[in-house]
Amino acid sequence: MIILPLSILKEDLILIRVESLIHKVHDYEGTVNEMTGDGVMALFGAPIALEDTPQRAIRSAYAIHREMARFSDKLKQEREGITALKMRVGIHTGPVVVGTLGNDLRVEFKAVGDTVNLASRMEGLAESGTTYVTEDTFKLTEGLFRFEALGEKQVKGKEEPVKVYRVIAPNTQRTRFDVSAERGLTPFVGRERELELFLDGFERSTLGRGQAFSIVSEAGIGKSRLLYEFRKAVANEDVTFLEGKCLSYSRSVAYHSVIDILKSTFDIQEGDGDFGIKEKIKRGLKVLAADEKSTLPYLLELLSVKDSGINDFSMSPEAKEDRIIGAVKRIVLKGSEIRPLIMAIEDLHWSDKSTEDSLRDLLEGITGARVFLIFTYRPEFVHTWGGKSYHSQLNLNRLSNRESLAMVTHLLGTEDIDRDLEDLILEKTEGVAGVLASLDEAIQVGKAADIPVHVSHLQVNEPWNDVTAPQILDRIENARKEGLDMTGDIHVYDIGMAPLNYRLPTKYKSGMGIKEEYKTPEGRMEVKAAIEEVFEYLGSERIRIFSYEPNPTYNLKFLDQLPDLPGNECKTPSDCYVDLVSKDPEDPAPDAYFYEIKGAVMRDIIPQDHIFMASDGFASSEDRDAIIHPRTYDNFVKVLTQFVLSEKDRFMDLPSAIMKMTSLPANKFKIRERGRIAEGYFADIAVINLKKLASHATFEDARHYSEGVEYLLVNGVLVIDNGKATDQRAGKLLRRV
Repeated sequence: MIILPLSILKEDLILIRVESLIHKVHDYEGTVNEMTGDGVMALFGAPIALEDTPQRAIRSAYAIHREMARFSDKLKQEREGITALKMRVGIHTGPVVVGTLGNDLRVEFKAVGDTVNLASRMEGLAESGTTYVTEDTFKLTEGLFRFEALGEKQVKGKEEPVKVYRVIAPNTQRTRFDVSAERGLTPFVGRERELELFLDGFERSTLGRGQAFSIVSEAGIGKSRLLYEFRKAVANEDVTFLEGKCLSYSRSVAYHSVIDILKSTFDIQEGDGDFGIKEKIKRGLKVLAADEKSTLPYLLELLSVKDSGINDFSMSPEAKEDRIIGAVKRIVLKGSEIRPLIMAIEDLHWSDKSTEDSLRDLLEGITGARVFLIFTYRPEFVHTWGGKSYHSQLNLNRLSNRESLAMVTHLLGTEDIDRDLEDLILEKTEGVAGVLASLDEAIQVGKAADIPVHVSHLQVNEPWNDVTAPQILDRIENARKEGLDMTGDIHVYDIGMAPLNYRLPTKYKSGMGIKEEYKTPEGRMEVKAAIEEVFEYLGSERIRIFSYEPNPTYNLKFLDQLPDLPGNECKTPSDCYVDLVSKDPEDPAPDAYFYEIKGAVMRDIIPQDHIFMASDGFASSEDRDAIIHPRTYDNFVKVLTQFVLSEKDRFMDLPSAIMKMTSLPANKFKIRERGRIAEGYFADIAVINLKKLASHATFEDARHYSEGVEYLLVNGVLVIDNGKATDQRAGKLLRRV
C-alpha cells in the first residue's frame, strides 16, 4: 500500500505522479489492482506467478522513493514554500484470495485476505520516505537488502505483536546464491568432471584460443554452484574476472548484464555522478589503449550519462546499436591483451535482445583472444549464435542417489539415516517424478493459494511414459470440479525433439559427450550397452544428429544411417554413436535428438474445453543455417489442415480451432482487448484461402511459410501480402507470463 499526500498537490500533478509510480510497479512486473483516494495497492506474483516476488516488491518501493525524491526536488525549485514530498510503503508476503469482480461492462481484479491487511498495517506504521516490511518478507530477502530491526509492534487485528523491519538499501550485486554462500554451502559433489572441463577450456583460452562454455540446467540443479567453484579454482591466477547477471525483473532493461560488466570493468560504484563516471571510463580507456573517440560516447550512453556526446554523431538507431555493441566488444578484447579475461553472464533465459546481440557479436570475435566466456541458462532459452567449434555446452543433470545422500549426511551431521527417511529424500531430490506428480503438485499449490493453474506445453510422449492422456485429463477435470481454475496448452506437432543424452544414465554423461573414464575399451562397451537399452525404447531410426561441426555431412542423418556413410568403420548405430561421443574433448559431441511421437493422444487432449493450442517457436531471419523445428513456421496452419480440413484426421470444427488459438489464450492470460474481432478490440487479422491452405515446412527445410495465407496483419502492419512475406517484423510483447 502506497500513500500519496494529496492535500499538497494539485489534481493534474497527482495524476502525473500516480502514473509515474505505477510505472515503477510495472518495471518489476507487479500489478496495480487498486487505487484509493490516497493510496495505491500493488501485487507481485498475482494474478501471474513470478520468481523473486518479495525482492521485486522491495526494489519497486526503492524505485518509488527515488522517483518521488526527484519529483519533490523539481517541485521545490519551481514553487516556494513546498514541503518535501515523501511516500510510505508497507510490504508483507503471504497468500491472498484473488479474483475478478464485475460484469461485461467493468471488471476489476481484487485481492483480499490477511496478507493485504497486514501490508496495509505496515504502511500505516511506516514513517514518511521509508518502507516497512514484516518478518515473512525479511526472511525471504535477508542478505539481499540492508534492514533495520524495529522490534515488535502491536498491530490492529493481531493478537500477538508483529516483528517489523525498515528497508535501508539494496546490497549491490548480491544474489540468493551469494547469501547462501555466506551461510555455508554443502560439499561440492557430482560436478568434478564438469569443473575439469571448465579448467581445460580456461587453459586453452590463456593460450589465445578463445573459448566459450554454456551451463544448462533446470532451476536449482547447480549452475551457480559450478560457476562459484570455478571462480575459486582460478582465484590465484593473474586474470580479470567480470560478471554480469540477467535478473527475472530486468528483461525490459536493454543491456542490463552488459552494464554490470562495464561497471565492474571501470570500478563504477553506486552514487558515482556523471562526471565521476566519465573520468573513470577515460582513465580506463587509457589503460586499455582503446580509442576514446570511437568508444567513450557509446559507453557513456549505455550508462545513461548526460551529455554522452553520442548526439554529436548523425546515425540511424541501428547504426547506434552496432557502435554500442562494437564499443563493448572492443574493451573486452583490449582487456584480454593485458591479461586473460573471464566473463560470466548468468541466467541468460532472462536476458533482453540487446544483451543477446552483444554477446553474439562478442562470441564471433574471441577466436584469437585470451577470452573465456561462460553463460548459464535454463533449457527453455535458445541462443542465436549457432554452433561454434570453440563453444561447448554442459548439460547438468540431477545428482545421483549416492551424491544426493552425501549432501544429506553432511547437512544432518551423520551417516546413520533411517531407511524410510532416505527413501523419502531420494524421492524428493529426484525432482518432478513424471507428469502426474507434476500435475498433483501444481493442483496442490493452486488449491492452497487459491490461484488459477495453467499447464503449459503439456506433453504425453509414447511409448516410454507410463502415463496416459485419460489419466492427465482425469486429474485436470477433477481439479476443475473441485473449483480450481485449471487450464492447459499443447503444441500440435506430433513430432517433438529432446536431446538423446537425456535418456542415458547420469553416471556416463559429460555434457553431450561421455565421461573420460568411460572412453576405455571396457567403458565403451558399458556405454554401448546403455545406448542400446535406449534404442529399445526409441529405435535408432527415430534418432537423428542435428549438428556435428567436425563433419557436417552427419547433420540431419538418422543414427541407423551412420554405418552406411562413406569412411565409417562402425558396424551398428550404437557403435557409431559411441565413436562420436568418445572423441577428443576439443571436438564437440554430436547434437543428437530423438523424436517424441504423441500419436493419438492429441485427439484426446485438444478437444477439451479447457485446453488450447500454442507454439514455442517464432519465425526469424537470423542465423539462416540453424536447424529449427518446423512448427516455428507452420504450427497453426497445421491445426487447420490436419485437425479441421483433413478427411482422415479431422476431429474439430473451424470455429472451435480458431477460438482455441485466439480468444481462449487471450482470456486466460488477461490480455485485454485481444483474441477476437469486435468493437474496441485490437486484432491481428489473417485472410486465409481454405482451398489452397497447405503446410510445406519440414525438418530438412523448415523455413517455409504456409501456402494459402493470403494476407496477415500484425499490429496493423501487413506482414504477408498476397501470399508473400514482407520484411516487416511487427510483433510485440503483449504480456509476460
